[in-house]
Amino acid sequence: MTAFAPAAVAANAFVPPAPESQAPPADAATASTTAPVPRTPHASASPFDVVHDRAGTASLKWDFAAERGRPDTALPLWVADMDHPTAPCVINALLWRVRHGIFGYTEPDAAYNATLAAWFARRYDWRIDPAWNVITPGVVPALATAVRALTEPGDAVVIEEPVYYPFREVVEQQGRVVAPAPLVRGADGVYRRDLEALDAALTASGARLLLLCNPHNPVGRVWTRAELTELARITGRHGTLVVSDEVHADLALPGHRTTPFASLSADAAARTITCTSPSKSFNLAGLQVANILIADPELRARFRSALGAAGYSQPMCWG
Repeated sequence: MTAFAPAAVAANAFVPPAPESQAPPADAATASTTAPVPRTPHASASPFDVVHDRAGTASLKWDFAAERGRPDTALPLWVADMDHPTAPCVINALLWRVRHGIFGYTEPDAAYNATLAAWFARRYDWRIDPAWNVITPGVVPALATAVRALTEPGDAVVIEEPVYYPFREVVEQQGRVVAPAPLVRGADGVYRRDLEALDAALTASGARLLLLCNPHNPVGRVWTRAELTELARITGRHGTLVVSDEVHADLALPGHRTTPFASLSADAAARTITCTSPSKSFNLAGLQVANILIADPELRARFRSALGAAGYSQPMCWG
């Protein structure tokens, strides 16, 4: 049984719109200005039983099938955004910002920092310093930035496959070399880390960077504290830096709890870049922002330098 709801699964646990709701509007102007109307479920149904028609909203998963070479009638089981509204408190904050009407440059303020620190303390018993935080447009851009900042062209980077496909892309597209350390699927159907294979991959490749998916997408594992401790032991012995994608941390199913890799020890924190974002927890994929937590000042400076070289500074203004 999987221990967390992978994005591809969580994004698509819904009844698809009926064919008539997919019919094109009379003209393109209507399609771009008419809000879709959800069908009202039975009174005993939960809000997650409401089927929202997203056709005509420039939705990547619903409106761009033809551009992606797929039939218009295909169910989009490939984009990790949900077909349910985000939390009312998020919508209220966005409405307040829109009513204000001025969308200038912004930076995280004291309220933002306090909220961020409280979230990790409350949910993971992890005390972070907001000064660790570097804002990026998203987790994948952060992975690419970390690869640029911490390796040189031709260097090896370890990834644990099967894994979310951008992990390989952000390595290879920047002239680095993937050193795979494949996960092993047991007879019980559960994927686990082959520690000997990982150790051999680090030794043979000389890789000084590992991209960790925690929880793992797509195999659905919330790595236990014991498993992560073993990973920390091996990577520590090799002096390997770890970039931990923890965007799915909040989606652990009941009975399971994500352990931030950097929370294991001071040593782990000193060589970890933790990539987090509200996008999966609150269905905010289109509002691009990620909180990248880097405790070590030198690592943080190198990351900031690589991010700045790409021309990015302030986050988007979204409430």
